[in-house]
Amino acid sequence: AQLAIVTFRYIRDGADASELDRINLAIVDGLLADGYAFLTSTRIDGRVVLRLCTINPRTTEADLKGTVDLVARLGSEA
Repeated sequence: AQLAIVTFRYIRDGADASELDRINLAIVDGLLADGYAFLTSTRIDGRVVLRLCTINPRTTEADLKGTVDLVARLGSEA
């Protein structure tokens, strides 16, 4: 593989677009503080989205599940 970036957006029922932008940025900050995984953000069509690169050959399914679980927890706390 030469590129393995997954772009996605955390969403919460009832939150408007600007609130979701804030939540997604808070997730990136939380992940950086935690140190478990490293995600970045970018904007697509003006909205904040998360970017996860999985090209490291040592990345396991458990790593991905742990990252998704942590994103979900941070998103619900934001």
